[in-house]
Amino acid sequence: MDKKNCGGKGFVLGANFLPSTAANPVEMWRKDLFDPDTIRKELKLAAAWGYNSVRVFLSFAVWERERKTSLHTFDRFLQIADEEGYTVMPVLFDDCGNGDVKYDGQTAPVPFTHNSVWCACPGNAYDGSEKIVREYAWEILSRYAADRRIYMWDLYNEPGNTGRGRKSERLLLNAFAWAREIPLTQPVTAGIWGYEIEPANDALRVLEKESIEFSDVVSFHNYDTPEKLAEIIAKLEKYGKPLICTEWMARQRSSTILDNLSIFKEKNIGCYQWGLVNGRTQTHYPWGWSEHAEPEVWFHDIFRKDGSPYDPKELEYIKQLGLCDRS
Repeated sequence: MDKKNCGGKGFVLGANFLPSTAANPVEMWRKDLFDPDTIRKELKLAAAWGYNSVRVFLSFAVWERERKTSLHTFDRFLQIADEEGYTVMPVLFDDCGNGDVKYDGQTAPVPFTHNSVWCACPGNAYDGSEKIVREYAWEILSRYAADRRIYMWDLYNEPGNTGRGRKSERLLLNAFAWAREIPLTQPVTAGIWGYEIEPANDALRVLEKESIEFSDVVSFHNYDTPEKLAEIIAKLEKYGKPLICTEWMARQRSSTILDNLSIFKEKNIGCYQWGLVNGRTQTHYPWGWSEHAEPEVWFHDIFRKDGSPYDPKELEYIKQLGLCDRS
């Protein structure tokens, strides 16, 4: 199979990626937990069906503790991704998950619970700690400013989430400012996520307006029906910037590969579904799942741990669409 990288040349068919052996970004990047063999195996598995880009969440906690080696770990990941035919969209900051981020003492995922130990970045302890947070952003952005393997920078995932609201505004604006100080060859973005969830939340409205204004490419999240996906795309097209969907697919909310992917293809909007191989994130359980059993219909994820597809019809449909020709 030709390993040519078509993320950015053809349709971007991507996934939000952690190896199945990691429950959060700290576990993914810590040097003693980093799992290159599983990363390669799982990227190779998805590449055979046309996947060509991954969105990955970086970890300030790991960077701070492993200042001398953390980027060597990321270098290794970029090498593996490139060899398997992927571009990479790194996420610098994130408001989702536990704000009390720990490098040590990682807790086990809560049974039957969606993404139970996800952690924010940089975390509550660094509110107002502008100097070291800027060092983190600058060191990463400047090191990879001209790296062809980086498809795009997602500077901030879901700013204002987990009840933070406008507490995140300064970091959001700083992230864009710091990125503009560096001669990046890749576009930058920060995603729109709350418009269909809390349309009356003024704090989110302000943050999303700023995200659109300062992004080169308008990125957005959508876990909803094909009809609502089309409506959101129509609204965002009015801003006159390229679009990309950095999170989607939730089967129990009628956001499915069989129904929604054709909309992305028709509009030529690249898309990154949540999850690839089912593992420690446990994202096959829906949000708020309360039963002590596996759901009949998976929420996220495409492959089981043994590499078999959860639903072969999904992968056959991707193949029929011919989104990325690797032949």
